[in-house]
Amino acid sequence: MSLVHGNYTISTASLALYYDPFSPVGKGFDDASRTTVLDLSGNGRHCTRENLHASAATAPINYFTFTSASLHRLRSQYTYANITALSYECWLRTTTSNPTGILFQNRGTVLGQTSGRSITMGLTPAVGAGGSFVTTNVGRVFLGLDSDGRAHFRYTDIVVNDGIWHHIVGVFSRPSGQIQQADFQVYVDGVARTMTNGTSTAGVENVPITGLGGMTIGYHFEWNRSLGAPNGYLTGDMGAVRVYERALTATEILNTYNLERSKYGR
Repeated sequence: MSLVHGNYTISTASLALYYDPFSPVGKGFDDASRTTVLDLSGNGRHCTRENLHASAATAPINYFTFTSASLHRLRSQYTYANITALSYECWLRTTTSNPTGILFQNRGTVLGQTSGRSITMGLTPAVGAGGSFVTTNVGRVFLGLDSDGRAHFRYTDIVVNDGIWHHIVGVFSRPSGQIQQADFQVYVDGVARTMTNGTSTAGVENVPITGLGGMTIGYHFEWNRSLGAPNGYLTGDMGAVRVYERALTATEILNTYNLERSKYGR
């Protein structure tokens, strides 16, 4: 199946979540104040824009704007369970090198939910062993496993904090057994990037993966709780946001980039 609107064709196979303030396939918000963002996947997992503003006061609003100083975030009604494959997709524009910029995480969103396991994607620096920040490779995209006391991250070979819109896709796939760093791959503007292994703390984690507390976009509750505000928040702009409970193929990723790139000036 697919969602078709004009020249846009978006796959709906295992599409778990889809937010788009530009909304090429339908209305993106459910009220005049635009505090609730509709889930266009058809699963009804609407989200709340907490402290978040969009790019303009009147339509068309075509991207979300995040600033860590104002603690902006999107809080969804989606929590994944028993995952062996997952794909995060978004359009991103940022010029900042904040302590950490989170794009997606599902480790917990309220006080007390400090455990659990998350496939987490964001911008470096990332949190390393013992809660310290990894300060190398600033502005690159990281993707990996983020669990209670363990982290296994990989980083792209290029930076994306250059003020240009980029199509970012993170893909995790592990059919069975022990999770490896090689199970994580990031695509930037339709291209699979060379990945460098980053933080990897001692311990073994296996699939399937179950999240805890609901996915947040642009925010990591536990990193903010343990390291202090505004750590764990994103500064930048995000366009279309999609989550799939499967591994997107390289062909699908390139096709979506080419379909949507003109909307973001690429």
